[in-house]
Amino acid sequence: MGEATAREFAAGGARIVILDLPNSPGPKIAESLGENSMFVAADVVSGDAVEIAIAEAAKRFGTIHIAVNCAGVGRAQRTVQKTVRIHSTCSTK
Repeated sequence: MGEATAREFAAGGARIVILDLPNSPGPKIAESLGENSMFVAADVVSGDAVEIAIAEAAKRFGTIHIAVNCAGVGRAQRTVQKTVRIHSTCSTK
């Protein structure tokens, strides 16, 4: 989703900054988008890392007008229980 979004904005002439982990496909994606894009290695779970990345983006491109967060940060755990309780108030008599 993040790559598709970046490509769509780039196709419309936007300047793109991709934030992702260093070993992600981000650098290659930014390179493929041309000179109006850049990659910044940042763990989006870290507020400090994001602040540094924003500063780098603003230094290169100026004011930030749109931010899209497509980070898939979460834990592999059950979020909804499948327990079903049936309560009947109907009588067969």
